[in-house]
This record gives sequence, structure tokens and C-alpha cells, in this order.
Amino acid sequence: MNQKGFYNDNKEWSQKLKSFFKESGFYILIVVGLCILAVGAVYFTTNHLISPPEEGPEELAQEQDDNKEIVILDDDNDPDEESAIEQLANPEKRWEYQMETGTPDDENELIAEVPDDEPDVETTAKPTVAPTQAPPKPQKAEANTGEDSKEVIKLFDSKPSFIMPVDGKIVMDYAMDKLLYSKTLDEWRVHTGIDIEAPRGEVVKAAADGYIKEIKEDPCYGITITLDHENGYKSVYSNLASRSMVSVNQKVKAGDAISSVGNTAIFESMDPPHLHYELYKDNKRIDPKTLLPIPKE
Repeated sequence: MNQKGFYNDNKEWSQKLKSFFKESGFYILIVVGLCILAVGAVYFTTNHLISPPEEGPEELAQEQDDNKEIVILDDDNDPDEESAIEQLANPEKRWEYQMETGTPDDENELIAEVPDDEPDVETTAKPTVAPTQAPPKPQKAEANTGEDSKEVIKLFDSKPSFIMPVDGKIVMDYAMDKLLYSKTLDEWRVHTGIDIEAPRGEVVKAAADGYIKEIKEDPCYGITITLDHENGYKSVYSNLASRSMVSVNQKVKAGDAISSVGNTAIFESMDPPHLHYELYKDNKRIDPKTLLPIPKE
């Protein structure tokens, strides 16, 4: 018979126990140690909190002051002390007594000794803040009435330098405020420009710098060329012989040839060969003699 006895069971159990401690014994020791540390910490903390705090020097001094006051008040033989008790019982007399004897109030002393958590508003130094200065006001730009503005005005109102468009003498003057006799029309009428006598075919020059604004054949004054000198000035050349020497929008300088003297003006066909010249400022006729260098006779 194969029977398991008690010894065999104990042997098997002991082997299992050994194998368990062999594998997990280290962790069991760590857990036990942590438990011991926790119990010790709880014990130390509990005893420390329950133990009464030791009395400081301030509490001992206060107890001595209280004992001194009790001894003085219990003495019934001193009449000054009895009056002092009555005065201390009455707040008004107590105040008078303190003012006479110069004894401070115990309660006020205690209040004065206890430090306040909040700072005193009156005694606490406030941080000084530098006064913020107002930003400087932007200075208004002064009106430019100096040389720059004068130069601009001068630039836009400058007069071009004029030369004689053709050499010769003036045979008919500018007349808008009086009447002149016209041989061709046989009547008295105004004259819108000046007539400069010159041989037929004589070169007609640009009187000032500018550009060719218009070339046309006028039914009254024949072949006509208009020059724009800018700044509001404009000159008109009529009774010309040719229109092919220049083109519209062509830039010319003073003295450049633009055509020649002809005889194409019907209104002045009876007059000798000449250049009919007109001058404008801001689209208004002006006397050409005010700008042309008329030679003295």
C-alpha cells in the first residue's frame, strides 16, 4: 500500500514554504519595514502635537505683572489703593487716574505688544511713483513762406525767354482797344497781333521753348502753327508758306525753324509779305511787344 503519512505532508509543505520565501521574501521584508516606519512617524507626530507648548518669556512676564496687580489690590490698609480701585472701576475716573499717575493701561499695553498682521496705513511708507510726464505736443508745421514757396511760385509763373520769330519791322501794331484801317478789307477794325514785315520765304523761328500744339489752315489767316510754351503762355504764327517742317507734339527750342513767311492770309492779302504773330497768357491775348525784344528803330 502506498500511503502518504504526516511526515510526507510536512515535507511537501516545508518545501513550498521555502520556495515562497526564496522567491518573495525580499518584498515581504520591504513591506514590513515600511509599516514599521509608518507606525513610528504616526507616533512621533501625535506626541509632538499633544504635548503643551512651553511658555515663552512674554507669557512669564505677563503672569508676573498679573500677580503684582493682585497683591496690590488685596491690600486693604492703603487708602490710596482703595481710591485707585474705585477709579479703575469707573472708566472716566480710571482715565483721569491714569493721566494723573502716568500709569499706562494694561490692556493698551497688551494691544500695543501684539504685532498687527496688517501694516499701519499712516506709518507705512508708500512707494513713490514718478509723475508721468505728458507726451510733448506735436508741433504744427510752420507755413512755408520762405524761399521754397517763392521758388515754386516763380517756377509756375515764370516767363519764357522770347526772341524775335523773324527779323523785320512791325508794319501793323497790336490793337484791341482801338481800330486800325485794313487795306484788304477796306475797313477799320481791331488787330489781334502784330505784323512783322519780312521777305517771302524768310525762315520763321520758334520765339521760345515749347512744343507744337496745333497745325491748321485758318480760313482767314492761312497756314497757322500754335506753340505751347507752358506756364500759360502760347504763341500763334499765321500767314505761313508751309506746314510740313514740323509736326504736332514736336518739341522745339527757341530759334528752331518751324516754317517760312508766305502770303496765305486772305484777310491780309493786300499787305506786303509779313508774319502775323499773336501771343496769349492763360488763353487771353496780350500785346506781343511786352515780351519780344523789339529792336529800336
